[in-house]
Amino acid sequence: MRRKTWLRQMCDDAHIALTHELTTPFLSLVNDKIESLFEEEEVETASLFKLVALRHKLVVRELNRVRLKNKQEFVKFEIESNKQLASIAYSLREEAKSEVINLKRANHAVKRYK
Repeated sequence: MRRKTWLRQMCDDAHIALTHELTTPFLSLVNDKIESLFEEEEVETASLFKLVALRHKLVVRELNRVRLKNKQEFVKFEIESNKQLASIAYSLREEAKSEVINLKRANHAVKRYK
């Protein structure tokens, strides 16, 4: 899927920041890969899905390890990161939906003129 203007605008205006002060090194690497996907001209949704699934596993693993004091802080940071990811995922879905609708309309128009 092509990188759309809204995604470029989102990256320029408010840098996608998934990594925070309590992020583990490996989770930070995964976050960096996710962030770099959004900087490319085309968003590879399959790669994004795999990285987000891996990120989820790492976050859950970290939640099971973190001491109670840090766990609450970690959760707060991760909620914000997840809000960013959810917003981007929703926008990608809406853009894909719009593209499908436009393709169907174009296909219908071609059939009318045959």
